[in-house]
Amino acid sequence: MQLTLVSHYGPKPAAFEKKIRLLQSMLAEQLGNGFKPYAVEQVHGTIIGLEGARVGTQIRNENFRRLRGTERVIDIRGLLRFLRTWAEPDWNVRLGGFDPTRDHGFISAGQHPFARSFSVRDEIAVAMGWPHCSGVFVPSLDKLRREFQQFGALHKWHQRESDVDNDFFFVLGRLQPDVEPTRRDAAQESLRRHLASAPLLLPMSRHTFCFVAYHDPQLPPATSQVFRLTDERVTAEILADIYDDDTPSSGTAAI
Repeated sequence: MQLTLVSHYGPKPAAFEKKIRLLQSMLAEQLGNGFKPYAVEQVHGTIIGLEGARVGTQIRNENFRRLRGTERVIDIRGLLRFLRTWAEPDWNVRLGGFDPTRDHGFISAGQHPFARSFSVRDEIAVAMGWPHCSGVFVPSLDKLRREFQQFGALHKWHQRESDVDNDFFFVLGRLQPDVEPTRRDAAQESLRRHLASAPLLLPMSRHTFCFVAYHDPQLPPATSQVFRLTDERVTAEILADIYDDDTPSSGTAAI
């Protein structure tokens, strides 16, 4: 199995669950059987993938090996201690509210946040939000992901030191490959317009974070195992035991 750190897996705040169901129903209405929704419990935002392989008694980080060509060992004990003593974040994630004619003070992957707030990428239906504090957008999620490097874990979108990934994205489901591009584009625009008109602040805290052990990187509940950050019974030894011996990672749980 592999391990990933995510937020809002499983039970959701009522407003977030309502938003997920609404977005999924909009896609189903416009695309019919061309859209296959995820279970609401399965929807999550990846904080950082912790994919690795067991080498002796240590866990080698696959992203450092694959993306930077270096051998780094994940310090699971240190990472767990860091997260449990981490001050509660002073930011939420804001979903939506992005007027396409306005400058919101940031771009994402070179694009306006209106365009990035919902998109279909390789048949994956992805909604997205960004850290928000005291009325402004802040780079808090990118900063948090960088903190994990001190514990031997590299975020997969930090291949270069200069790379920035402040996106909180969550997958709503998948489109069938035969969906007509015009229908896909119309659905994409419809969801962007809805999100622009109906923003939502999503709370973030250690209570929303958990580790998920998985075989399938889509994290279906039936085959995934959840370890809540706030559960003191979860130890570094338990998390380390999840990893398989020295075999290539089967995928990255950000989808």
